[in-house]
Amino acid sequence: MMKEKLEGAGLDDWKKEKDFLDREREQSPELFSRAFFQENDSVLAKVGIDVVFGERIPGHIKLYPEDFIVEEVSKDGVLHPIDGGPYEIPTVSPEEEVRTLWADLVKMGIDSFEAVAELSHSLEIDRAKIGIAGIKDKHALTAQWMSFRGVRPEALRGASAPNFFLKNISVGKGALQIGDLLGNRFTIFIRTESPVSGEWLSEKLADIEENGFWNFFYLQRFGTPRLLSHKLGLLILQGRFEDAVKMSVLESSEYEIPYFRNFHAGMLEQWGDWKTLLKALEVLSYSFKTERKMIAYLVEHPDDFAGALNTVSEQVKLWVYAYASFLFNVTLSRLIVRGEEVPYSLPLALSGNSRTHDIYKEFFDEHGIRPPFHALKNFPYVQRMEKEVEVLKKVKLYGWKIGEGGVILDFFLEKGSYATTFLSHLFVLSSGSSALAGILSDEVDSKALLGTGEIASLKENEFRELFEMREKKL
Repeated sequence: MMKEKLEGAGLDDWKKEKDFLDREREQSPELFSRAFFQENDSVLAKVGIDVVFGERIPGHIKLYPEDFIVEEVSKDGVLHPIDGGPYEIPTVSPEEEVRTLWADLVKMGIDSFEAVAELSHSLEIDRAKIGIAGIKDKHALTAQWMSFRGVRPEALRGASAPNFFLKNISVGKGALQIGDLLGNRFTIFIRTESPVSGEWLSEKLADIEENGFWNFFYLQRFGTPRLLSHKLGLLILQGRFEDAVKMSVLESSEYEIPYFRNFHAGMLEQWGDWKTLLKALEVLSYSFKTERKMIAYLVEHPDDFAGALNTVSEQVKLWVYAYASFLFNVTLSRLIVRGEEVPYSLPLALSGNSRTHDIYKEFFDEHGIRPPFHALKNFPYVQRMEKEVEVLKKVKLYGWKIGEGGVILDFFLEKGSYATTFLSHLFVLSSGSSALAGILSDEVDSKALLGTGEIASLKENEFRELFEMREKKL
C-alpha cells in the first residue's frame, strides 16, 4: 500500500506542498529569500569546468519558464513545437489492435521524469511502457515526442495537468528509447543589465559557429541547486550505500533557500528512525519524493540501503553517470589549460576499454574504485557507457535579436550537448527568480518577437492556471 501511495505522488502532492509553503512563507518570509546565484568561475569549478572562456557579460535566463523554450527534433528531422497541432483523440474500433500511441508532450515547471510518473499513475500503466527520447528541463517551456505501449486512445482523454498536456496524438508502431532524437531547437531570452553590443555578439557567434564550443557537461547534469549528483555517484561506486542515501536526504547547499537548508538539517537527529523520518518528509512530499521512496523502503527493510537506492533507479543512473561526467569535465579542463593536444573525443569513465582506464586511472586510484566497479552489481540497470563524447560541438544558429532588456537566440544543438554550455561561452549566467539587479522583469514572448510562433494561446488556455498563480504571487 505504501509503495502504491508513493508511486502516485504527483499533482496532488504538488498542490498540497505549494499551499503549505505559501503559508510558511507568510509566517517567515526571510526563510524564502534566495541569494543571488551566479554561475561564475568558482561555481563551474565545482563540477570540473575550470577554464577561461574569454570575454563574457552577465546574463540572466529562466526568470520565467518561457524564457527558455526547448522543442525536440526527432531522428527524422521533424520538429515537435510547443504551439499548434490538433488535440483530438484518434478514434479506432474496439476490435482494432493498437500497438503504440504517439503524442507530443508540452510541459512547464515539471521535468520529463515527473511528467512520465504522473502519466503512468493516471493511465495506470507501468512507466516502462512510456517512452521518451530526451530529458527536458524542469524550469523551462518544452515540447517532446512520447510513445505509449498498451494504451488505447480513449485513455488519454484525461491525460493532462496544469503543468503539462498532450497533443498531436496518433496511432502507430514502435517505441521511443532515450537517445532517439536528432537534437533540440532552443529559443532563449537572455536578460542583461545593459544593452548588448551587436558587433561583440556577432563576432562571438561567428567564432562559435565556425570553431564550435567546448562541450562540457553543465550544472544541471549535477543536480542544481545542491550540485551533489556526482558525489552521490561516487559513493555508490565505492559501495557506500548508506552514505549515499544519507547525503541525498540530509545534505544541503548554500544555493538553497534557508527554509530548505533548515529542513535538511532538522532531519539529522531522526536518522535511523525511519518511521519518524518518513513522517517528517510528508509535508514536502513533492520536493522530497525521491527521499520519501528510499525512506519508505527502509521502514520495511531497515539497513538495506542498496534496496532503498533501487527504489529510485532513474536517480541512481543519473548519479552514477554524473560522476562520469565530472571526470570528463576535469580531464577536458586540464587538457585545455595546460595547452596539451585535445583529442576529437573522450570516453566516459564507465566505459570498459583500456583507453578509459589509462585516462582516468589517477581519479580511480584517488577515489578508491576500480573497473569493473563491482558495486554496480547491485544496480543492473546502470549500463556501461561505451561512448565517446565529442569535446567540441557546433551550433546551428537560426536567428538572434537584440532588444529591450536582452538578447533572444534561436538555435539548434545536436543531442549530447547543453544549451547552457553554449551560452556560458557568451555570458556569465544566472537563472531563476533571484535575478540580476536592474534587468527587465516584464514577460517576453520570444517566439512572437522572432516571428517563429507564439505562447499567447498556451497562456490563455492550457497553462492558464500556472500563469494565474504567477500573477497572484507577483
